[in-house]
Amino acid sequence: MYKINFQQMEYFLSVAEKLNFTEAAKSLYISQPSLSKQISLLEEELGFALFIRNKRSVRLTPAGEVLNRKWKLLLTDLEISVEEAVKANASYAGEIKVGMINSTVVQKYIEPIFSRFSEKYPQVLLSFESYSFKDLREKLLGGDLDIIFTFYFDFDFQLNDDIVWKRVEEMRLCLVVPKSNPLSKRDDLTLADVKNEPFILISPTDSPSGVNRIIDLCRSYGFQPNVKKYVPNISSLAFSIANGNGIAIHSDKDLFDNDDRLKFYPIPDRNNDADLIAVWQRKNDSVGLKAIIDEIQVYKTEKGLVS
Repeated sequence: MYKINFQQMEYFLSVAEKLNFTEAAKSLYISQPSLSKQISLLEEELGFALFIRNKRSVRLTPAGEVLNRKWKLLLTDLEISVEEAVKANASYAGEIKVGMINSTVVQKYIEPIFSRFSEKYPQVLLSFESYSFKDLREKLLGGDLDIIFTFYFDFDFQLNDDIVWKRVEEMRLCLVVPKSNPLSKRDDLTLADVKNEPFILISPTDSPSGVNRIIDLCRSYGFQPNVKKYVPNISSLAFSIANGNGIAIHSDKDLFDNDDRLKFYPIPDRNNDADLIAVWQRKNDSVGLKAIIDEIQVYKTEKGLVS
């Protein structure tokens, strides 16, 4: 592989055009000896002469003729490609509609992604809306939202071939127990230890997949959960648990505002169920959406997260 840079190519093309080192040097704003040295280094790298020089004239060699013709096209294509990229960036506008689950802590995780996106594309309007699990799914599938941020457990991806997802943040699935419950005094707690406890779940109307996953998980420990109450959202779930109404299975403590009244015991069986994910429709070919997905990948790479 030859070590040739665009500056050397520019120097060569200038001399090839003028067939005069002094005139070429003036047009390039460098000294004639410096230009001659750069051409000599280029010829040394290539292994053949580019010019036939004497005291009265400068001519291209046959090899020089070929490079003059080819490199003119190459640099022209390069300039055109940059101009097209600049135009594309300038015209890259419009609106991207972003939905997120109605938990204030989720905003903490996605804020760096969209902060960087806005720095790169300030002309793009980002609209943020928070909804329940059910409304998020419906608005995404209905085309009202371009991308949503929710939890892995809320989707049965085998039944949704038309959507794509990417993990944004790895989060632990935990048993969430109020500190008023005597079980919270224990250092370790498993699902087998809470089979007789009342459970609080997000409503199956709002997250049927989430409820089914919890029931299946409990059954794998040999019991059917005793569901005392269904609640409509994460805030209601945290409030109900903190007030001693029962226990829950959910994501890590960062999602609960009043976690000082709660204790969390990791569940090792389902490592991915609690992860925060981004979801979008496969058919959505928006340039803005693609740019957001790229920023998610940058965010994950910086944090060392597995794709």
